[in-house]
Amino acid sequence: MKNIAVILAAGTGLRFGQTVPKQFTIINGKMLVEYALEAFQQHPDIAETVLVLPANYVAEIQAKLKNEHYGKLKYVLAGGAERYLSSYKAVKLYENEPEANLLIHDAARPLISQEIISEVIKKLQTSKAVMVAMPAIDTIALVDESAQVKSVLDRRLCYQVQTPQAFRLSLLREVFQKAIYEQYNYATDDCGLVMHYFPYESIAVVAGNMQNVKITTEFDLKLLG
Repeated sequence: MKNIAVILAAGTGLRFGQTVPKQFTIINGKMLVEYALEAFQQHPDIAETVLVLPANYVAEIQAKLKNEHYGKLKYVLAGGAERYLSSYKAVKLYENEPEANLLIHDAARPLISQEIISEVIKKLQTSKAVMVAMPAIDTIALVDESAQVKSVLDRRLCYQVQTPQAFRLSLLREVFQKAIYEQYNYATDDCGLVMHYFPYESIAVVAGNMQNVKITTEFDLKLLG
């Protein structure tokens, strides 16, 4: 079955005092988004990649990447106003594909390993939905809207979610058909949408690692050396 990597880089927020979105920050001669793009480009079981960008950056970034060695990059498209709408646009690209596996990854996680990608693809042989996650290190407290602690969760049962999150294309089609029809935009990730609309669909877990960190601060950039 074809494995397709969808790299979400459609955020428009500025970070680190830059004049461009975080994902286009140059680090060691490459844009941040290129690190994730290269990881999936290099994996032998990834057939093609899709890059989702802010609409006003599509032409510029697409032109830059044409000069690089990203032969698996099949589509560069404009994202939606919400994260799930960006995923939805990628799913719609493959509306005529009978079946495939989609690995949806945040560009802000540039150090995704080949091993994690391999494990996710392996899990998709027996599961329709896969989440990369690792056990929580810190104790997690549940608070109310006024920031008052309501309970302290059992850390043994808490995991920190990473990406990629991966799915059978047919499952995502059904999920997004429902979400778009209902204009549901409360989920912060794609597994959350699956859980909302198909609560009995099992989501397998692949072990993440500390290296697969989300770049959110200038301190995080040091990880890219």
